Amino acid sequence: MQLYLQEAFFLKRWSEVEEANLNSYLVHLSKHTEQKNSSLRQAVSRIRRFFKWLYNSNKVLTNIAENFQLPKAAATLPIVPTEAEISRIIEQCDTSKAIGIRDRSILETLYATGIRHGELHRLNMRDFDGRTLRIREGKGKRERIVPLTATASDWLEKYIGEARVELMSGTYWGKGRSRKKRPIANPTALFLSVTARRLSYPQIWSIVKNHAQAARLEATVHTFRHACATHLLRHGASLRHIQKLLGHSSLDTTQIYTPGRNLGYKKSGWQSN
Repeated sequence: MQLYLQEAFFLKRWSEVEEANLNSYLVHLSKHTEQKNSSLRQAVSRIRRFFKWLYNSNKVLTNIAENFQLPKAAATLPIVPTEAEISRIIEQCDTSKAIGIRDRSILETLYATGIRHGELHRLNMRDFDGRTLRIREGKGKRERIVPLTATASDWLEKYIGEARVELMSGTYWGKGRSRKKRPIANPTALFLSVTARRLSYPQIWSIVKNHAQAARLEATVHTFRHACATHLLRHGASLRHIQKLLGHSSLDTTQIYTPGRNLGYKKSGWQSN
């Protein structure tokens, strides 16, 4: 547990551990060690006894595990990829080709903004102004403006200036002898398929899945959403900022999405208080 908390959340003191971190550790055990519920219950018991000892020994001010229980299936927290793992997925794109530039801009956008699958699917050219994206139909029909990182903005500019033009020309449409350029009138969609039409839901899903598999990882669009929020919080962003970025109507929802909240990067080495 100590090694997991240190590597996953960069913690070095038991007093910094929150119950959400312990939940994440149980999810890790469940997914990566294939432990059954009986074994997980034993792990919960050991954690509760350990934190009780820490509290009774005055090594922590509060016993965060006093009411710690095995999470219900519906309440389990996702395993959030590290920043290095997200980079590995993104770097699988072959940016020597138009399709690779498109895919790279999609992944960079997902990681920079944490927007939902449907929100990315509905993006139009007019929604990108060089620095931000306008989400016109978010959850609950709410509209919001999301800022882009310099990296995401640069890749979107490259995609629009180079790759999107090539996709619109129909260069990749058809196979073998049937392949020929079939110019299409300028579509409104931001992200285009090889037929110069708006990328579909399944196509976006496949783009993320295929690049994750190439990196020997598992990821979905929602994985990038979780990673965006969690990594921003680790770098000091406030929950209110994350709430606005993700388009949550309630701060409680943001806390569920970000189990590692209010955590910062720390040097290695574990201390007991």
